[in-house]
Amino acid sequence: VIINTKDGGYLLDGLVRQLLATPQIADVVVVSNNTSSDYTLALLDRLSQTDRCTVLRYDQPFNFSVQNNLGVKIA
Repeated sequence: VIINTKDGGYLLDGLVRQLLATPQIADVVVVSNNTSSDYTLALLDRLSQTDRCTVLRYDQPFNFSVQNNLGVKIA
């Protein structure tokens, strides 16, 4: 699963928890786009230490296609 996000940490936290609780989901790749919220940055740091979750930073202007392609390369 590839998720593009910015500062929606509370929503992201719940979503990733549900995905990781589903055995059929092999990996979760989160592509962070210019995230600046302290809560979300702390969450991304925590998620990056999870076995089935990878966090990528994309600190450029929003580009959905490029962000998805980055996630696909990792997945």
